[in-house]
Amino acid sequence: MPTSFSRSAASVTAVGTAALLALSACGDDADGELDTLNIDFATYNPLSLVILEHGWLEEELEEIGTDVQWIQSHGSNQANEYLRADELHVGSTAGSAALLNRSVGADTHTFYVESQPEWSALVTSEDSDIESVEDLEGASVAATLATDPFFFLARSLDEAGLSLDDIEVQALQHADGRQALENGDVDAWVSLDPIMGDAELGGAELFSREVDFNTYSTVNATGDFLENHPEVAQTVVNVYEQARQWAEENPRRPRRSSPSTQASISTSQSW
Repeated sequence: MPTSFSRSAASVTAVGTAALLALSACGDDADGELDTLNIDFATYNPLSLVILEHGWLEEELEEIGTDVQWIQSHGSNQANEYLRADELHVGSTAGSAALLNRSVGADTHTFYVESQPEWSALVTSEDSDIESVEDLEGASVAATLATDPFFFLARSLDEAGLSLDDIEVQALQHADGRQALENGDVDAWVSLDPIMGDAELGGAELFSREVDFNTYSTVNATGDFLENHPEVAQTVVNVYEQARQWAEENPRRPRRSSPSTQASISTSQSW
């Protein structure tokens, strides 16, 4: 339960525009004001970090009296858990994880698609004998279940004529997967940026990359939130578009060392 606190991406402007139109169409369904918007930020969703840093969402929602509570998601699986538990109104996940959440009956909906990133790959240590997916047969692989990297692993194995039954999956959150690889507790790790990029800089080897095995980066919300607070949802879409445009204009600009002081931030202690 939360407690109070990339690689290149192709923008998907047409999808974002479609979301804008859809939300505008349901504007008459508003059911009162929202005191606090619970929204997540995630290292795998760089635009959420841009929004958090600049305080744009707080500025926009101040006009209608809605506060913003930021909660960190450490993976799509965690964002989905928070959405199902109504601890988040808006959460960041991969497209595959958003579909999985709907498939188990969750009343969550994708209302903004921000990019198609290459944020996952298969990684091993610098001195490993593993050079291809075929070499994973009988190996132990760290993966975060119900996330895009896990589905990346499954698709990669299938392409190589293997299955999940041919390996030993160690179910670990993304950061713990990296630690397990560095400690020699697993033979490989199916990773997620920016943790993957940092590991690569430290000497880890990306031995299998396939952009098409990565799904889109999506922003999702509960059905109740979208139905009853379309004005707030519309504002979230607008601010994400603002952040996307800012990121395109400032591709190399570093983030400041601390987030905006306007933000109310939560972090989760469960990895």
